[in-house]
Amino acid sequence: MNKKILIFIALVVVGLGIGTAIGLNQIKQTQLASADESKMVEQKVLTRTDAERQVAIDKIKSLFGKDLTITYKESETKYYSYGIPDPATITDFTQFKTIETYTDNMGFTIKVDAANNEILSKAKDCAEDGHAVTNSEAKMIAQGLLAKLTNDDPDSYTLIENKNQNIYNSVWQKTHEGNFYNMIPSQKEQTLAKREERTIAICMRNGELMSYEYKPALTEQELTQMSEQWNNTQSSDIKTLRKFLNSPDKQFTFVNYMTCSQCGPNETENFFRVYKDEDSYCYDLDKNGNVTPDTEMYGKCKTPDRIISNNDAPPSGAELARAEQAIKTFMGDQNLEFQYITQSKDRPIYIFQQKEYINDRCEVYEYQVAKKTNQIIEIGIVYPEEMQQGNPTEMQEKRSQCLNYGSLEVPLRAKDEIEKTAFAYLGRDPEHTKLTLRSDIRPEYISSKPGAANPAMNEWKWEDVRQNSLIRIVISSGGKLIYYFNTTGL
Repeated sequence: MNKKILIFIALVVVGLGIGTAIGLNQIKQTQLASADESKMVEQKVLTRTDAERQVAIDKIKSLFGKDLTITYKESETKYYSYGIPDPATITDFTQFKTIETYTDNMGFTIKVDAANNEILSKAKDCAEDGHAVTNSEAKMIAQGLLAKLTNDDPDSYTLIENKNQNIYNSVWQKTHEGNFYNMIPSQKEQTLAKREERTIAICMRNGELMSYEYKPALTEQELTQMSEQWNNTQSSDIKTLRKFLNSPDKQFTFVNYMTCSQCGPNETENFFRVYKDEDSYCYDLDKNGNVTPDTEMYGKCKTPDRIISNNDAPPSGAELARAEQAIKTFMGDQNLEFQYITQSKDRPIYIFQQKEYINDRCEVYEYQVAKKTNQIIEIGIVYPEEMQQGNPTEMQEKRSQCLNYGSLEVPLRAKDEIEKTAFAYLGRDPEHTKLTLRSDIRPEYISSKPGAANPAMNEWKWEDVRQNSLIRIVISSGGKLIYYFNTTGL
């Protein structure tokens, strides 16, 4: 079994309208072709002096306590996603930032934007007992911190609360206005770009701050720079592809952006931009400008060695019903409705999409079910077929309606609650998840942001290399299923 599992990040790009979806698939081992003329867009890396960092330290002290001992740890220049303040799997708008990490004597880790000393996050575990507080008291603590951080009246923000016995989570949102946001054609993406969001979590055990995260609204300068960067990247990619194919007039359309967990000669994580030519063949370019011509995307692309079709004869009604019932059982919801999409020509599976949207991006779950056993093989998040192929005006209306569905990442859930959610899914298919019960196989926990109190993605993985068996499950910071993969029955 080919274990090169893909998590697709579909950047539906119209001008600067960059939407997202997480999907699923596999990519074959291929020999990469070097593209000498493909260059990464140069980005500005900030290197600060001790005096400049002292300004950030003074700001932290002014907000969280003048008696704190603040220590600078490291700087990292990386992509920073607007949707989540780290380069996580889900991203709506991506910027290149120099992020500085500081620690204090109270156990907090603080992330600071070196460009403007904006505090992006501050977090530690909710472990110490003290004077316990009620939800009402925790809300007042959060309001006081918000007022101190912003000098704004908390009533000027829209509040989203999540209350439980361990953590009080609050998300404070404010929408900014400006004609420059009109450069984004999609109303949904405009809304995300305009939105300022501050997430404050209070530990109920002691009434202390557990975590703070800041997601700023995008500025006119940032939007302009991002647009220019994206245009330069596409131009460079297309030039590379034309050279690779020795076809100077060939036309290409950007399809999506994807990550692959085990790709390339060393089977390491890799990132690709995917383009489709006028004949519907797809090609990848990795972040270093290397090209491989055999992307596999169900129902989206032709590849040199095969054609993926959505026109295969569908299974019988009874077969569909059995597969759909397996999905309902695994998801713990007997009221789900599905759309049958296709059969895979690579492996004996049916592919379904859930009809109901699951978040404010109008995304849905996509399921792959084994034909013979009705085992759930893969679950991922994609844009539904009707949005990929429908009328643009109608799709825009759907996107505006989806804002009511909320985010998969908030309200934040405690780590033990997220873990219980993951194992509840596994417990609904005991026949095909026995690998998780073996004493000789230890689960591996993978955080998208090691050390963070509420990482965007929480993954558990079990693998038996000898039997080529693998189980992966990924749960968001909001306790929602993001990805599932199980090869034990294949």
